[in-house]
Amino acid sequence: MEKLYREFDKIILYCEENNIIPVVVLFPLLVMDDEHFDYSYIYTKPIENYFKTRNIMVLNTTSFMKDIPYSQRVVNTNDYHPNEVVNKIVAEELYKIIITRIAN
Repeated sequence: MEKLYREFDKIILYCEENNIIPVVVLFPLLVMDDEHFDYSYIYTKPIENYFKTRNIMVLNTTSFMKDIPYSQRVVNTNDYHPNEVVNKIVAEELYKIIITRIAN
């Protein structure tokens, strides 16, 4: 994880130097079925905490994906990437974040 955090630090530094306000979109392990989905936090929570301690906004998609059945959140059984349903929700949530930041 230390190497990963060093890479994150480089991205944060780049954003600071270029006046970019980053938003991290954090996905759970989509390969997990409904019964085991909540175990993703073992992997996602440390990353979320890392960014939050650096005052970086994190959109953790786990909160709204847990209510979407496994078969309806991934592309297919051979491709565990988020499908169009999940991507639409993520886009809507990101839009809300952007609009809120512009308004402030």
